[in-house]
Amino acid sequence: MSSCRGYYIIEVNEIKKNKQKHMSEQNNNKQDVTTYDILDFLKDHMVTKEEFNGFKDKIEGRLDSIENRLIYLTREIADIKSDLKKLSERTLEDSDAHAKDILKLQRRVEKMEKEMTQMRLAYQH
Repeated sequence: MSSCRGYYIIEVNEIKKNKQKHMSEQNNNKQDVTTYDILDFLKDHMVTKEEFNGFKDKIEGRLDSIENRLIYLTREIADIKSDLKKLSERTLEDSDAHAKDILKLQRRVEKMEKEMTQMRLAYQH
């Protein structure tokens, strides 16, 4: 067991040494950043108020255009739905009218058949 503990202690000590070595390498690699470096970075990457406002205006224009298209399409869809509803109602009314016409014709045919039957009977006598 003691050999295991010894191995463990050596391993922990090596890890600590490697960590310290790594930390000292990191400290050596650090660069001091000056105010000028920060200003240069900002100058290269920042957006001016005019550029931002121009971009904002462009986006707002595009959003307005999209909104107008959506309004137009919404109205078109509502018109199409209305037309379909009217067509459906008219089709139902037409179907009802056709059914009434058919019933009238059927009654007329039945009446004519009765009259023909009566005429045959009268002619035969």
